[in-house]
Amino acid sequence: MSEIVMIGVREQDIIGTRENNIASIGILYGYGSKKELGSAAPDFLAPSVDEPKKTLMHQGNSQLNQTFV
Repeated sequence: MSEIVMIGVREQDIIGTRENNIASIGILYGYGSKKELGSAAPDFLAPSVDEPKKTLMHQGNSQLNQTFV
């Protein structure tokens, strides 16, 4: 897994990260629904922008195998 993490709000964002070997965080903040983002299978799925920020700042992106929701 790379040290780069992309935050996305739509399925296309998550697909793009996977195709480029970039870790992804789906945020249930924008236009995408939980169903849409969940089916895209991001490395993280978070209910708000604050959740991944807290985890990444405190623990680093080695935690990208977890899901917030």
